[in-house]
Amino acid sequence: MEQLDTDLSESDFCGFFASLWGNKPFAWQNELAGRVLQDSPSAETDAGAAEAGGSPWPAVIGLPTASGKTACIDIAVFALAVQAARLTKNKQITAPRRVFFVVDRRLIVDEAFKRAQRLAERLAQATEGVLKAVADALRMIAHGCSTGFENERPLVVQALRGGTYRSEAWMRNPLQPTVVATTVDQLGSRLLFRGYGRGHGVWPILAGLVANDSLILLDEAHCSQPFLQTLQAVKLFQGDKWAEQPLDRPFYPVVMSATPPDGMGDVFRDESDEPRDSQHPLGRRQMASKSAELIEFDGSKGGGLAEKLSQEALKLLSDERQAIVVFVNRVSTARETYKRLLSRDLESVLLTGRMRPIDKGRVVQRLYDQQLSSSDSQDRKLERPIIVVATQTLEVGADLDFDGLVTECASLDALRQRFGRLNRMGRPIDARARILICSA
Repeated sequence: MEQLDTDLSESDFCGFFASLWGNKPFAWQNELAGRVLQDSPSAETDAGAAEAGGSPWPAVIGLPTASGKTACIDIAVFALAVQAARLTKNKQITAPRRVFFVVDRRLIVDEAFKRAQRLAERLAQATEGVLKAVADALRMIAHGCSTGFENERPLVVQALRGGTYRSEAWMRNPLQPTVVATTVDQLGSRLLFRGYGRGHGVWPILAGLVANDSLILLDEAHCSQPFLQTLQAVKLFQGDKWAEQPLDRPFYPVVMSATPPDGMGDVFRDESDEPRDSQHPLGRRQMASKSAELIEFDGSKGGGLAEKLSQEALKLLSDERQAIVVFVNRVSTARETYKRLLSRDLESVLLTGRMRPIDKGRVVQRLYDQQLSSSDSQDRKLERPIIVVATQTLEVGADLDFDGLVTECASLDALRQRFGRLNRMGRPIDARARILICSA
């Protein structure tokens, strides 16, 4: 019988992560990987052992923005690969084979999809070391046995959202390790036997694949409360509480949010010293100073809200603050603010949820090309100042990093998300914000 070159264990996760991305995982990523692997049944135990100790995945991953939460995909894939050893002993795989990264923002769906694609490509191309061991383990799982797996794909990755061609290639093999980046409506319709764009004969297959052998990573759940409640209800139907015959397949809905809904237990948080260490990348991000001023104004004078927003954005511009974002609550306000900036000697950009996906994609790519992404922000030098006017489409959207922020007053949850776009990487700059509230 053919065996894996390396027996995978919890101690291999750090090397796996470093081989993928060129840097070690954060402490919380290591800790979460340890929990998932420790609480999952090993090759020597049965599936019931996991239920006795609770779910290997927490109900909530309560971490702030820019903490690297997308790495939960890597953790899930590695945890599944570790269980390949169960196949050699005729044991059932108890880790979820399908990972659904769900967020109600198309921009984040696209970013998660690209990251998962890079993960899949690295695994498919691996020829040695821990990446090769993980790739072969996933091939074994996709094949369903421990021999003859060489031609299988280690990991299938799919984007599932509106405005694009929808492929259901991920549903062809229920054994295949898979990552799907998707929006709430796309996954929700499939979970509830109403798959968009598919015939009714396929609906039960899609529902079965989504609700079984699956990990649902719901990002920014405060934007998707009804969907979260639906996931929780499905979980109850599958368990001992409501089901006439409980299903022996994993189904883990996990909320990822800095502002998790009230009343949820089993919240995983970063208890390490890294967020409080100013010399650590995570500490620089979370300890970054972002001074904010609340400005009350009379909206019946001086051109109203749009005029005031544009004025405050221009005031924030300086030699140090060259990239400013303006957040508004309505599309009409965004358009009016954008029009007032067009005559200025700077670059102005409008980004709203009503834009066509192809146009929005071009705008975001243009911002990336100008080095506004978090990965480019440390050493960026802009040719000219830029002001981006956006609605909530950018609130938990693209991975962009700004020097200054002006926002219309909104709920506390929304403000927290918006401030996540300000000095996202903790650069040594005087990052400032203005919160405008109309008194009239």
